[in-house]
Amino acid sequence: MNCSRCDHPIKRGTSEVLQSRRDTIESKIRQRKCFNCGHKFWTCETELPPNSVKWIINLDIQTSHSTIPIRLPGARRVTYS
Repeated sequence: MNCSRCDHPIKRGTSEVLQSRRDTIESKIRQRKCFNCGHKFWTCETELPPNSVKWIINLDIQTSHSTIPIRLPGARRVTYS
């Protein structure tokens, strides 16, 4: 995820969570602030079932991350009844 204003990568330590609330039973909405430019923006986080994310080797040499997460085919959001 990147800041929508300055395109700075948002990861641990590069943004601040200003507000957080549960939108539905399976998602959270958070307001974040980018430390690079001060821009405030909203994110929506959705829970996924266990073992639905796989870490693969990142082939993009422009980033410093060695692995990236991908959602496996067929993995849908958690639904509660």
